[in-house]
Amino acid sequence: MSNRRAGDDRRDRCRLCGSPLSETAGESTVSDFCSTGCRDVAAEFGAGDTDSVTDSGDVTDGGTDDTDRDEIVRTFFRVDGMHSATCEAFLEAVAEDRDGVSDAEASYVTETVRVDHDPERVSADALEDALSTVGYTAYLREDATADD
Repeated sequence: MSNRRAGDDRRDRCRLCGSPLSETAGESTVSDFCSTGCRDVAAEFGAGDTDSVTDSGDVTDGGTDDTDRDEIVRTFFRVDGMHSATCEAFLEAVAEDRDGVSDAEASYVTETVRVDHDPERVSADALEDALSTVGYTAYLREDATADD
């Protein structure tokens, strides 16, 4: 960002993830996005004109008390096919869209998705199936490491 003027910076960045737009990319095919993946995620989940999905900062405390926390289980999945922050945002949204999920966090660097959920409302198997979608394959992390 050192050589960019402040006013031009937003226009030269992806509306979803904030990555720099390629100077050679055809504007008609991708428009305000760095890739078709970002464009598709924005179309599916929406993207604001000013904030990226990963920078929204919209974290709410559901006012859970200690008894609710006892029912929440933290499950880790290994997910093959994650390559970017866009993949992380997509898989987090897929998990958080499930009834019974209180939080999800993905990392393409570690190929891991952490899901906090109520096992009586959504099972780990159901989450594994949900996360195994459109090019991604999810495994319970302990199963994936046992096979390695």
